[in-house]
Amino acid sequence: MPIDTEFACRILASQMRALKDSGLLDEAEEFHVGINGGHDDANIVRLLSPCQNVDIRVHGPKATTEIPTLKWLQIGCQGIGTGSFCTTT
Repeated sequence: MPIDTEFACRILASQMRALKDSGLLDEAEEFHVGINGGHDDANIVRLLSPCQNVDIRVHGPKATTEIPTLKWLQIGCQGIGTGSFCTTT
């Protein structure tokens, strides 16, 4: 099923606003986002991100669930505090 970009942007903008409004983003040392889609989609995420240092993992247009992002975060969280969060943009 193709990604509905307009719908996805509305959800993303709402989530980013909630992170900013809650103060959570201001307290975070790192901000990581996994996306189903390609590099064009990552550029949209960068535009909508409320911070400059967002780390984006692109899972590709064939990714259809949140499982790749959850696995990436699980592996990365094992290195929290050690400066070894595994990132690829």
